[in-house]
Amino acid sequence: MVIEESKNITAENSTAYILGWLKKLKSDKKFIVMASGLAQKAVDYILDHQDSSFKPVLKIKKPQIVYTSISF
Repeated sequence: MVIEESKNITAENSTAYILGWLKKLKSDKKFIVMASGLAQKAVDYILDHQDSSFKPVLKIKKPQIVYTSISF
């Protein structure tokens, strides 16, 4: 019973989270571009400040940014 209630709360929270993002994306057409740009800056910062002795298992190429139109 407790596990089932926990699953329901998690599903409700996940739904609310996704709906919140969808609302923002629908109301601000430039938001996704701004958010992805900030996310890229965060990734660049993390990669630039890694311990130099760290050897990643996979080499990650910087993604090429492709602009497209999104309609909701």
